[in-house]
Amino acid sequence: MSRRQVEDSLGYVGQNFNWEYFVDWPIGKGAFAYVYHATTPSGNDVAIKLPATDQKASLFRFNRE
Repeated sequence: MSRRQVEDSLGYVGQNFNWEYFVDWPIGKGAFAYVYHATTPSGNDVAIKLPATDQKASLFRFNRE
């Protein structure tokens, strides 16, 4: 599988979220969120969507999605 170059400007790569998902690399970026490839403790591959900002209006739209 080839990976597109997407910048990890938020620094999520290498972090653990909720002790459940280890963020491996960014997959894509939209207007309000980044999508990352992550791995579960059992080794399953998953995609997770994380907000690109902490501004209230953007977080409201992100949560609404």
